[in-house]
Amino acid sequence: MSTNGFDALSDKIDDMAKKVKELGGKRQVKLVDLFDRDFMSSNTQFSSFEDFAESSKFDWSDIEGIPEDELDKFIDKHSNFISWEEMYKAAVSSYYAKRLRF
Repeated sequence: MSTNGFDALSDKIDDMAKKVKELGGKRQVKLVDLFDRDFMSSNTQFSSFEDFAESSKFDWSDIEGIPEDELDKFIDKHSNFISWEEMYKAAVSSYYAKRLRF
């Protein structure tokens, strides 16, 4: 009986566990990395986060100061999402899925 299939699966699981460990804990990710070009072009009318931020006219250096209702309106109009929270969660999922290669 061949164990090649089991060995390959075991190797893949070990590789995934290693990646999860590397990504564990708190980390800071730049918005341009979180909202990469692939994510932005697939989910918004913009090809990059820089274009999105510039078009929004919000001060992204003070993200906490951006009025949430105005940001949600902008996102609803220019993306596949209805709110910043929904867009952010999708970007985080995409970011980690790419790093874990799901």
